[in-house]
Amino acid sequence: MRFADLAVLMQGVPVSVTQRSMTISEHLHELLEHPNSYFNLLGAANVYWREKKWPEAIEFALRALRACPNSFHATKVLVSSYAETAQHENCYLYARQLIQLGLPSWRKAKVIAGLLSLFALFPRGRSLYQHWTDRWKLEESSDRAMLSFAEGFVQQHETPRAGQ
Repeated sequence: MRFADLAVLMQGVPVSVTQRSMTISEHLHELLEHPNSYFNLLGAANVYWREKKWPEAIEFALRALRACPNSFHATKVLVSSYAETAQHENCYLYARQLIQLGLPSWRKAKVIAGLLSLFALFPRGRSLYQHWTDRWKLEESSDRAMLSFAEGFVQQHETPRAGQ
């Protein structure tokens, strides 16, 4: 699987690898051919997360986090999955970790967007440039929203409740 296909997969967009769109199970089969690869584990966590299969998303995000301990995106999957399953103590632990990690840098994506803008002179290049910049902006916005959620969750968890 090419890196570009994985990037699109993580955005939840069908990837056309062989002139047709692959199913989720086909994506997972591709991803799991190399079970210890960080990107494959993170991709699987994202696929399960988008399908709202929280236990599987948690499993693969934890494995991705073991492969890359400072992964904002694996931690992000864990925070949201634990929140969805009302596992508040685990959510709290990973929310604190997410806050410590801070927002990932989107500088590389912006440099690539700048290079893609050269192709915006052509009709196909313009649509490709717009597609990718929209995707990156959406992902960056998602990262900010999750960090904000984590900050609020930690603050609420650490604030003493009245009557205690």
